[in-house]
Amino acid sequence: MVSPNRVTPLFDPSPVEVRTRTPAQKEASRRNGALSRGPLTDEGKSRSSLNAVKHGLLARNLTPAADPRGHDVLYRRLHKQLLHELQPRTFSEQALVDALAHDYLQLSRARAMSEILQQGPGLNPEEVKRWEMLQEARRERGAIRSLLAGLKEDRTGNCSAPVARRLAKLIVEQVEGTYEYLNPTEEVTPENELDEYEKGELQQMKDRWARIEPVRARLSDHENVVKLFTGRRHAWSRELKAVRHLLELQLERCRQQIEANITVERVSMQAQETWLKSLAGQPEKLLLIDRYVQGIERSIRLKLAAFDSR
Repeated sequence: MVSPNRVTPLFDPSPVEVRTRTPAQKEASRRNGALSRGPLTDEGKSRSSLNAVKHGLLARNLTPAADPRGHDVLYRRLHKQLLHELQPRTFSEQALVDALAHDYLQLSRARAMSEILQQGPGLNPEEVKRWEMLQEARRERGAIRSLLAGLKEDRTGNCSAPVARRLAKLIVEQVEGTYEYLNPTEEVTPENELDEYEKGELQQMKDRWARIEPVRARLSDHENVVKLFTGRRHAWSRELKAVRHLLELQLERCRQQIEANITVERVSMQAQETWLKSLAGQPEKLLLIDRYVQGIERSIRLKLAAFDSR
């Protein structure tokens, strides 16, 4: 006979008699069970953990069903941390921990909804790409300016290793790119047949190579440039001039990249301002979510107070 627990009688007042299984049935179950090791993914484990749930009032870890947003994973993480922090000793305290984990999950959801509501329409994929290019150009510009200041003052760099490696790669690419431009492997238009723009570009490349050529071997060595940019060695006089020239060229490219993509930031800010104005005219949704957040926070405080009063 099944021994009833404290809650089962409320839902199933008549205990069910369990039939005794025959040896053949047990052997068949053993063979069938050996064919499966159960779910392997987190999503499968989360779903299968709810298979035996009926009312859930005595469940030790009643998590939300698996979903792409990861709410079930977040609940389990919250529940584990709360168990470790609060150390429940009774059934009531265990139930409070379960409810607290759910409250914190709901609070996270409500705050995310509030943020989405205030953000308004987002950027389309093309605008996102341009936004990322804009931010990358700004980061690179800041790193180059800092590096140029260090080279001017101490003839050595002051970059972190990741930044130094990234900027060193740009230097090496510029050195090799200039050499390949001036020494093409395929037939090109003769110099006397170039237009004025092409002649000006060719002259710029020749002037750049005049700075690079004496120190090409040092500037083509990526690790050697990284050592300079991280302050592990000082630059030669000619090397310093060539490096600063190449960094200033890269700085100009950053400026052009920023100018080409700055409009996406302005458009985004204007759209955000328009959205907030419309939201201010109809604030009911935001106020409703804010009240809901306040209610959850109040519930969390009351539950935590119950543990503080132990």
